[in-house]
Amino acid sequence: ATSTSTTTTNPNSSQHSSSRYSSSPRRTKLKSKIQQQNQQHQQQNQQKKQQHDDIEELHNIAIRKGSHTYTDPSTGFVVFTELSHLKRGKCCGNMCRHCPYGWENVRRSYSAAKNEDDDDEEEWIRPKAKVRSGDAVAVQDLLHSIT
Repeated sequence: ATSTSTTTTNPNSSQHSSSRYSSSPRRTKLKSKIQQQNQQHQQQNQQKKQQHDDIEELHNIAIRKGSHTYTDPSTGFVVFTELSHLKRGKCCGNMCRHCPYGWENVRRSYSAAKNEDDDDEEEWIRPKAKVRSGDAVAVQDLLHSIT
């Protein structure tokens, strides 16, 4: 009586090698591309945060000086300070950066058109109002508190 031994390969075994389970060059390239995109996104977010912090600092300096405007360093545009908006007494409806009225008079259709050119797909978020348009007493109180 002779005995024959049979070897079976278990597909779940760690010794089993299948192209389906291995890392293909295409998959490696895709992973690399995704990692690169994630790094770029993180860098962009850091740059945006730094720009936001810089703009807030410029705004605060302008307010302390009693200025109604300052120049945005990245665009060269003249930007109205909160002080200027408060002196106006109401929201103009132009989505101003430092609007203390929470864009009260901005129409949704205007904001959608303005953000159309923006690469960000962020949802439109109305800033929190510090005071209501036309509320002269509250506007004067806020003016006195920041000057």
